[in-house]
Amino acid sequence: MKILILEDCQNDIKTLQSILNELNLPIELKIVNCLSDLDYLGDSTFDIGIIDIDISGKSSIDIMKKKSGLFSSIIYYTNYESYMPQAFGRNVIGFVRKDEKKEHLIELIEEACWSSQANYLSVISNKKPITIPVGSVLFVEKDLRQILIHTRNDCFPVSHFSLGKIQEQSNNKFIQISQSVLVNPFFIQHWNGDEILIQNGQKLYPSRRMKSTALKEYTKRL
Repeated sequence: MKILILEDCQNDIKTLQSILNELNLPIELKIVNCLSDLDYLGDSTFDIGIIDIDISGKSSIDIMKKKSGLFSSIIYYTNYESYMPQAFGRNVIGFVRKDEKKEHLIELIEEACWSSQANYLSVISNKKPITIPVGSVLFVEKDLRQILIHTRNDCFPVSHFSLGKIQEQSNNKFIQISQSVLVNPFFIQHWNGDEILIQNGQKLYPSRRMKSTALKEYTKRL
């Protein structure tokens, strides 16, 4: 279980670490103290982001919306209730006040842990079993008799698999734009009619038959 804490108060960081230790889960923890550090995470993805809204006097909300693909689930840990309506968006599963009892935070973390079980693709690529975080997948395409899973830095060929199985394993996290392509909506930079621009510069093209339904689904997830 990979968790990132974005927090600039050392006392709050210690409190969160103590709570996570109580859960008795195998956790790989990353602590970030300022917003600019998020730019140096590379292609890392996390199951849970525990995010303070106010970081050194700056709001984390806008950058979290841009970087929501980093996290399967986001929990805001804050005392700024007035910002909460603005913060609702992709992957946000809840808010916890810093002066609340720890039980609420534990409940949200356990909920995120449970849902993360569907956030990995378990496939065989090049004759080796691998797991791929759904949050790192840009798009998936069917190429002749194999499936190609495109992540930010790699492309994994998978035989004896189908787009339907990809959707099943990911709990329908992808949007199907044609008979042969699934796209991760978190990485769509721009959708202009018959052309979809992905954040890595790749262009995808929805089929005429599926374009309308796919666009509606994408708009609903914004």
